[in-house]
Amino acid sequence: MKIALFQLHAHEIEACASTGVPTDRIAQLLSLAEDHNADLAVFPEGFPFITDSETAAPPSLDEVIATLHRIPPHSLAFIVGGYIMECGDQRNASFLVHDGQVHAPYFKRVPWLDEPFKPGTALLRWSWSGHQVIPLICADVCVPWNEPDGRAAQMLGEAAALGVGPSCPIIVSTFGTDLRTPYWTEPLRAWARACNAPILISAIAGRSTATFLEGSKRRHYGGGGSGTYWCEEGRDHVWPCTKDSKLAGMYLADTLEPESLTLPLPLPLHNRGCLCGCPLPARSSPRSLYLLFTGSLFGTFLVGGVLAYGAAMGAWLLSATPKLLFPKPPSR
Repeated sequence: MKIALFQLHAHEIEACASTGVPTDRIAQLLSLAEDHNADLAVFPEGFPFITDSETAAPPSLDEVIATLHRIPPHSLAFIVGGYIMECGDQRNASFLVHDGQVHAPYFKRVPWLDEPFKPGTALLRWSWSGHQVIPLICADVCVPWNEPDGRAAQMLGEAAALGVGPSCPIIVSTFGTDLRTPYWTEPLRAWARACNAPILISAIAGRSTATFLEGSKRRHYGGGGSGTYWCEEGRDHVWPCTKDSKLAGMYLADTLEPESLTLPLPLPLHNRGCLCGCPLPARSSPRSLYLLFTGSLFGTFLVGGVLAYGAAMGAWLLSATPKLLFPKPPSR
């Protein structure tokens, strides 16, 4: 199976809290993945249903499904998610969408720090067009491994019962950080070994505006880390290497063949700015430069002085040019 892991810039995801669901952007990225024969596209945790402390309550499950139905039907399956309200409870959810159909949501099991949501109670498997995957979200992988309490073993058992294996990989969406440190790499490798299955993770690039408190230090999310973990002949593998996993891009992973590659993301259709949605600076015109310098008393004197100097130099050149070009012959 070819899986396109979209590592978006943190700011592009956070912008959805105020701008809403970027349906055109999603369609644009799905077309990119389809052009490279992907079977599945995966977006990071929180995209596009992210919230912040200043926004209204998350959308209801019915509203989310209606929104996903408004995305033009696509033959390429894709995974999106974020915060929603379900039966009066806030959830952190993932959705698989294929051909306009929204499959049953997966609800995140394990909170990160004081993340406010009602945890899910079971894993599930999504199946479509001969493919199948098992979704997880962020802390579902790393927290139970680093803080052992039996949940990791329980979820591994559930994954085995659902048929995890080489043809049924595990997909992890995250808005996390430090993904190439032992806190993350050890549980990801352990899941790959225990399940004998590829573990694919879609992370975020750049540095988020949102922060979390680690000890006495305020930290940001981001830094990349998307890729694939697998075990082959008793050896752990990861693609890409750490230095190549940091930038925003489409990380196209093949779970069967060694044909993985990384591609840059196109600029958003509505904003040909940077990948995090920042507009390109407007080109200055002579008129705007004049207003810039004459907007203050100092600027007015500066412009006046430059113009006066230019006029004086022009007059000198006009008077001196004939003498320079046609000097009188020297007297004998």
